[in-house]
Formats: sequence, C-alpha cells, structure tokens
Amino acid sequence: MIFFTGLMGLVLMGSGYPGAAQAATAVGLAAKPKIHRESPWNSWNSRTLYEINVRHYSAEGTLKAVTQDLTRIKSLGVGTLWLMPIQPLGILGRKGSLGSPYSIRDYTAVNPDMGSEEDLRALVNTAHSLDMKVILDWVANHTAWDNTWTLHHRDFFTLDREGRFISPVPDWSDVIDLDYSSKGLRVAMIEAMQYWLRKADVDGFRCDVASMVPTDFWFEARPKLEEVKPLFMLAESDAQDLSPGAFNATYNFQVHKALRQLAKGQMNGDQLWSTMISEYQRFPETAQLMNFTTNHDENSWGGTNEQLYGKATAAFMTFIFTIPGIPLIYNGEEAGLDKQLSFFDKDQIVWRDHPFQKLYSQLNKLRKQLPIMQSNWKQLQRVPIQGPRESVLAYQPAPQVLVIMNLSGKQQTFRLPVGGSFGDFLTDESLELKESEYLQFAPWQYQILVRR
Repeated sequence: MIFFTGLMGLVLMGSGYPGAAQAATAVGLAAKPKIHRESPWNSWNSRTLYEINVRHYSAEGTLKAVTQDLTRIKSLGVGTLWLMPIQPLGILGRKGSLGSPYSIRDYTAVNPDMGSEEDLRALVNTAHSLDMKVILDWVANHTAWDNTWTLHHRDFFTLDREGRFISPVPDWSDVIDLDYSSKGLRVAMIEAMQYWLRKADVDGFRCDVASMVPTDFWFEARPKLEEVKPLFMLAESDAQDLSPGAFNATYNFQVHKALRQLAKGQMNGDQLWSTMISEYQRFPETAQLMNFTTNHDENSWGGTNEQLYGKATAAFMTFIFTIPGIPLIYNGEEAGLDKQLSFFDKDQIVWRDHPFQKLYSQLNKLRKQLPIMQSNWKQLQRVPIQGPRESVLAYQPAPQVLVIMNLSGKQQTFRLPVGGSFGDFLTDESLELKESEYLQFAPWQYQILVRR
C-alpha cells in the first residue's frame, strides 16, 4: 500500500469571489492585434505568477523592501511578479486609513508611501537580473474621486443627469466610473500604460475588472502597447472574447469556485474534473487560464484558506500546479498566511518558515523540468481507476508523471491500471506500482509520481 507522507493537515488562507470581476463583457470588437512572434511571452505559461501586496508585504510597505526580498521569491521558482497598484491613491471619499489599492489618483506617478519611480525601476531591474518579469496591476474601469483627470477632463467620466460623477457599482463609493465613449480617455489611458513600459521597463499588466471595460478598448490598446515592447496581459475576467488576442491569459474562476465547493462537500472530484475540462473547451487552444487558490480579493473578502479549504489546502495547491495553465501564488501563502489581510488599512504579513515554501519550490521545479505539463490541455490524460471515481482523481499532466489525489474527507481504497517503478517527487521515495495492488489514501492525500 502507498501511504501519504506529505503536508496534509496544514492549512492556509484565502478567498472571496468578487462578482464584479465577471461582469458582462461589452461588445464591439476591433481587429485582433498582431502579437510579436519574438515575444518572450511565447513561453510565459512556464512563469508562475507571484502577486505582491506592497503595503502589506513588509513593515515599511515599500518597493525597496520588496526588492530586498526578490532573491527569496526567486527561490520559490517564480517567473513573474504581479505588483498590486503602485500609484497614489485617492483621499476624497477614501475608505479606511489607506484607501482602496484600486482607487487611483494619478496614473503616471508612484505612491509616495511606497517610494519613488526610481525605486520601481530598481525593483524591475533587479527582477530582470534574476530572470523574473514584472507586471503592474492596472485599473482602467474607474478612478479616485480626486483623480487628476477630474480637474480638466470631465468628459472622461460617466456623469449623471446633473453632471455629477457616479460610482460604477453602488458599494464602490470611493471611486468613479470612466466613460469609454470618450476618444480622449482612450488615448490618455493607453499613453499612461505606455508610460510605465517606457519609464520603468515593466513587462505588462494585470487588468482589474477587465470585463467592465469595453472589450474593443483592449483590442485597441494591445497593438499600441506592443509598439513599445512585447508584453504580457492578464485579464481579471473569464470572458472568451478577451483571450487570446487582447490578453494572454484570463482567470480560471470556475475551477476556483469548484475547489471551494468541493472542500464544503458540495461537489466531488469527478465534477471538478468535468468543470475543468469544460473551461478548457470554452477557449481556443492558444488561450491560457490562470489557476489559483487565493489572491488579494479572495483572501480579504472570502476568508482564509483554512476557513475555505481546511485540510484540503495543500492538495488544492498541488492540483493547480499540475494542470495546464499559469499558477498563482499570493504573497504570504508560502509562509502559511493565516489571516485575512485588511483591504483598506495596513496589515503586515507575518513571515515565517513553513512547509508550503518547500512545496511551492518543488511544484515549480517539476513544471520547469517537464515543460509538457504547461502545454495544451488536450495532452492531459485522466487515468481510470477501479474504485470511488467520484472521490479519487488520477491523471497524467505529462507522459512520465502520475498525479493521484483523494479529493474527499474520507479514506479511499482503489486500484490503478498502472504498474512499474516510480519515484515520489515530493519525498524522493522509490516505489513499485502493481496493477493488482489496492492503494489506500487518507483524506485529502495526494502524490506526484515520476516514472523511473
């Protein structure tokens, strides 16, 4: 029998499911831009994303403090840094002591609380020297009430009948809506994005609530941004008409939702697999999905991973790293983040040694050693089992790799139509599989086996 020796029982943080991120996509497509064939992002799916909440990352809450920790981040196997908004934030109508990170007052400046433009350039340069890319969080749907554009460009904004600014969503009272019927707004927004490509040499953007911005704007913007440099674009959306074309990748919201339901007993492993395949089938083969257990929204608004996933946390982390797509790590996950970080106030991450640090390093190592794992989902093979198919998943993300997961809170006994010599990738233990042998997996147990 094979018994699990890994990290089960450990828990983490995170979730919240912002509905606005999946708002209906505006219609009106422009011609799809020609993407640079020589772009380094032709292999970007090998670059695990690492989201950085700068103000919570350290006691200082600065870009310099992040820069000083880049070597450690690199050791996780991270390929791309995603910086949450680095611009100055609105004061008028501010929520909390610091305000929402998504309430932008000036698109072409750095928040003085975080440092300077020089500090940003230093961070990007250091990341590049470590073979990491850097993307900026970009808020194109709305601005702070006191954004610099409000003084001279009221036509950039959605106004009510009395000519007053309005919020895009009633609960978002600290921000005001932008109006993309304004050609001037489109030009200004693209120029602001180009500014950071030129001035800081950033490598792209993660675009906040991308489906709340007219789709045709993104198709208008992408080729103009590519004129500056090849770049990577991630949409906070799961809209089919955004990727590929305007964006390299979109969020895998449905698989994330399925993981949350599975942990609550509202879905089983067989249904998770069906959900995942259905999502892959919705998109062209060249599109990519970003897979995640948590992020800033999920953590702040939905709950901790312990609350949402419990003992399933490590299994779910392993799952999103062993299916096609781009995996995301939210800062602090590797330290066993055990609290919901405040969205509007200072709330420093507690950094500590934790087994998740090693787990993420190992998972990234596996992805780099076996690039086929990052390829088209049609190469992903499910292995049929004899036993509780609804609870046990066995699949091959690469021909020589076998992932086995008990996605239930109960012990499961089953048999695999697989035999031969394998090594446990996470423990380095050697083992022999026999097709006649029954395997017994504890609740939420998982293994990654590599054929010898």
